[in-house]
Amino acid sequence: PVLSPRYESRTPLEWLRPLAAACVTAGDADMEGAMEYSSDDEWCNELLSCCPGLPEHPDGLAPDGKPLSVDWLKKNGGTAVWPARYRKYDLIDTPSGKIEFVSEEIKASNRDFGTKYETLISFDENLWSPENPKYASYEKDFPFRLITGRSLSHTGSFTQNLKRTLKMHLEPFILINSEDAIALELKEGDWVQISNPLGIQMRARVRPTDGLVRGVIRGRHGWGQKSRFLTRSKNLGYNINELTDDENFNEITGNAGFGDMMVSIKPD
Repeated sequence: PVLSPRYESRTPLEWLRPLAAACVTAGDADMEGAMEYSSDDEWCNELLSCCPGLPEHPDGLAPDGKPLSVDWLKKNGGTAVWPARYRKYDLIDTPSGKIEFVSEEIKASNRDFGTKYETLISFDENLWSPENPKYASYEKDFPFRLITGRSLSHTGSFTQNLKRTLKMHLEPFILINSEDAIALELKEGDWVQISNPLGIQMRARVRPTDGLVRGVIRGRHGWGQKSRFLTRSKNLGYNINELTDDENFNEITGNAGFGDMMVSIKPD
């Protein structure tokens, strides 16, 4: 750590330990003793002991054959680099060890828990899609499809309060296809209002690009924090999550549909 914890900050272990204890109190016996480590280093060492190596380098061993540990990393620049080699077909993590068009894991889940999830590889149209009959009527008023992604210059508020990284990337833009921008009479830096069928609006700047197909816009997530400690970037940019549907998530994985929303764009 560069700094010791300030104010009410805790290390991961310091907040996960009481959380695990609370789970036990609430009746989750599986969490009993789950976080009883004497230090964060002890916890990390246990995880590092399972770190997978190549066939010539067994699990939990550093490239020089010594046990991989926090101390080893401190003495070796913080990085362990194993020799690379091509591994053909031996990284498929399925029960059969083969590419499965029918998932044996989902089959087992259906059998054990009484679920009826689709086991065959299949395609489902996005929820907020004009191809979905339930939402097709929205296409006229919300003709654009919103996708999201991160910026390579930032990792949330970790870097958004640093002068140097903010100089690299001061605020997030909404990327839009260059031809769509011409049709809407938009140029780089113009302000727009983006709206979704749920009645939510968001204000942002646009940046035309040839890297998107027409009808798609791309927002960047990880912005718009409101913490008072962000002296340089508080409220800078937008919070793209405001435009997504909180009730749109994958029923099997629980993954949020943060790249699935019909929107409209208007100059502001």
